[in-house]
Parts: sequence; structure tokens; C-alpha cells
Amino acid sequence: MHNLQEEKVIKAIGKNTYQFVNDKPIFSPKIAIFLQEIYQSLLSKFELNEYCIWSSDWLNEFTIHQSMRSLMLLEIEKDMVEPVFYALKDMNYSNVFLLLQKADEEVMIERYIFEAQNPIVIRKIISKSPVKRLDNGLLLPKLEKILVDLFCDESLLAAYKGYEENTIFKNVLKKYHINLKTMFAYARRRRKEEQLKAYLYQNFQLEIEALL
Repeated sequence: MHNLQEEKVIKAIGKNTYQFVNDKPIFSPKIAIFLQEIYQSLLSKFELNEYCIWSSDWLNEFTIHQSMRSLMLLEIEKDMVEPVFYALKDMNYSNVFLLLQKADEEVMIERYIFEAQNPIVIRKIISKSPVKRLDNGLLLPKLEKILVDLFCDESLLAAYKGYEENTIFKNVLKKYHINLKTMFAYARRRRKEEQLKAYLYQNFQLEIEALL
């Protein structure tokens, strides 16, 4: 209950009595078997603490055109990035890519990742990223994190930029509960808070005001 109150999903209206702040649900994507297998494989070898894992397929719920290419993103603490990469390679997972240097990211994405079948992309997680833990221990990014990453990443999520990006934001704000405080705090960590605010108020002023 405390976590739900912190996220402003519910509010106390009496002793041990709560009500929803609004009737919008929390985003709960379907977890693909492949994603769960990756998690279980890593859990057998590592103590996983700060990380999250998700699939770009989740964005298709909000787009007009369905992307035929998908990628799985595994974001993990800095010291674990390379060990996890080599562990997955040793476990015979194909099309595993490691993004370490920003300068090399665009070339690797265009030449290799976009050409691969169901690529697994590993990169360092940004500290204090908004994530949520499922009952089985799996950590997923909150929708606020996914939206900020979409806004910030020009290369990796290029298939969802432009008009599709506007469509995604519009449909998310219309359909699901979004905590603006959480979203802006994470955008601040990515040094894009003011740019994100300007984008949202320019394109979705009514939707944003409804959340305030």
C-alpha cells in the first residue's frame, strides 16, 4: 500500500481505507517466454541486484504501425555488464550485443543490431531508474522509464521515433497511469528533464494538466 501511495495510484481516505486516484490501470506487459528464460539463465549464475529487462515489442501496443523487428534490452549495473555479456555468449545465446561506448553505439546499431534476429542488447543501467519487481523477482522498467528512454535514445529505438513517438506518448497518457514526478526525476538523471517537459507541454498539454 505504501508503494502505491508513493506512486499516487491510491490515496488514503480513512484508517485502512483507500481509493484509486484515477481509474487508469498500471501498465503490465505480457512477459515473453524468451525473456523469462534469459532471466532464469542469469539468475543461475549471478546475484542480480540493480538491473531491468524488457522488450521493444511492448511499444507496439501504442503504435499505428507494428514494428517487425524487436529487441530485448537488458540494463544492468556497470560492473556486471561484461560478465553478463560473456555468460550469455557462453550459454549459446545468439545475437547478443554489448553497448559500452556512446561513440560506437550508432555504428553498431545500424550495422549489426538492426540486421540481427531477436537481438539481446546489454548496456549499463542508469542509477535510480524507475523499475518494478514482479512476484518472481523479475525487475521490469516502469512505463515512465520506457517513455523517457524513448525520448532520449535517438538510435536504439529509432523505429519508434518521429510520428510514432508522438502516437506512443498520446496513447500511453490516455490509457495508463503515469507518475509525472517519477518520469521527470528519471529524465533529470538523463539530463533531459527540461527538453521532455517542453515536448510534453507543447504536444500534450491537456493530458498533462489532467495528471496534475
